[in-house]
Amino acid sequence: MKRSTRAALTVSVLCTAFLALAVPAAAHETGTAGKAELSLGWGTEPAYVGQLNTVQLMATYADGDPVNDPGARLTVRVRYGEQEQESELVPTYDPDYGTGTPGEYAAFVIPTAPGNYTFHVTGRIAGSKVDMEVTSSPRTFSPVEDASAVQFPVKVPGTEQVAARLDNELPRMAAASAVTDVESEVSAAKTIGYVGIAAGVAGLALAAVALLVRRRA
Repeated sequence: MKRSTRAALTVSVLCTAFLALAVPAAAHETGTAGKAELSLGWGTEPAYVGQLNTVQLMATYADGDPVNDPGARLTVRVRYGEQEQESELVPTYDPDYGTGTPGEYAAFVIPTAPGNYTFHVTGRIAGSKVDMEVTSSPRTFSPVEDASAVQFPVKVPGTEQVAARLDNELPRMAAASAVTDVESEVSAAKTIGYVGIAAGVAGLALAAVALLVRRRA
């Protein structure tokens, strides 16, 4: 193969890899806010129960440049069933130190139950209003999965498994406690009975002694 052809193939492969990296994660939902193009989802996917994660909002312009807006005011409501929690989305990029990811806004969250979550982002970025709500699904971002599939070497039970175990064990523990209480009451009654019998025997003995003394007199 000629050097020129080989060089062309190398450039082609590198360009393809670069474009693949530049495309937003497929497991994110996209939207717009003015000139900003938004991509919303989990910061780490797959998302697992009990593992630290982030709600991640990526903001770029049409030309691909990141939207770095230190004055952005963004909040996210994370909803699971009837429960919800509100957090602030803050920029992770620090231009003074060059740390973080340009155009990324994130909020920490530790999902504690498997299933679908809803993210509702509101506020302003780059002078434009943001109002974006997305629920996890095969077409948006991934639902939260049980972590047991990737745990090693010991499988740690999840919160739902612990709750189910407690639901099963508590009635048995309550029944055992009730039996113990009854046994304690029976034992206490026996003790009182024994004391009463002993007192009765002592009383009879005293009466017999008194009768003997009277006869001798």
